[in-house]
Amino acid sequence: MATFVEVAQLGSFSAAAKALRLPRSTVSERVARLEASLGVRLLERTTRVVRPTSAGAAYHERCARILSEMEEANAAVKDLESSPRGVLRVATPLLLGESFLASVAAAFTQSHPAVEIEIVASDRRVHLIEDGFDVAIMVFACGDGSSLIAQRLKGGDLWLCATPSYLEARGMPKSPADLEGHACIVYGESRVTRWT
Repeated sequence: MATFVEVAQLGSFSAAAKALRLPRSTVSERVARLEASLGVRLLERTTRVVRPTSAGAAYHERCARILSEMEEANAAVKDLESSPRGVLRVATPLLLGESFLASVAAAFTQSHPAVEIEIVASDRRVHLIEDGFDVAIMVFACGDGSSLIAQRLKGGDLWLCATPSYLEARGMPKSPADLEGHACIVYGESRVTRWT
């Protein structure tokens, strides 16, 4: 197609061969094979001029458009590789999103102005693929056996807290096993959340 378009636009096999940096015989052979595969004559050839037939003119118009769109698609993909752009959807726990992630997102968008960051801060458990997220920042490990890629960002301490009056009434636990006899508030989204 590209060879045919070049010949039709330049009106010469020799000029097309020069532009394409190919032997004239190769250009002529490619056009002949294209005509044979389509079963129609695309070019009128005389000793002085080469011009498209009516079928060739219609085919040229479509081919030129296809080749132009193909070049645009190639350029767009190359451009995407060189600089990030688009919407980045990030899921995060509510507290983390409010206290930390907003400043990180602001700094990131200064470095990458073509990226729009959508932060969804919620304490419900998200499913990246089903919910349409690109990244999720979690307080606990995924542990769901999925094929998602996880990276530990930072460790932290867990604190068990109680009021002095509660401890006076119920006693101070001496080991994690002692917690079974205590009234505990467990952070989580369902009744099946347990101490780990």
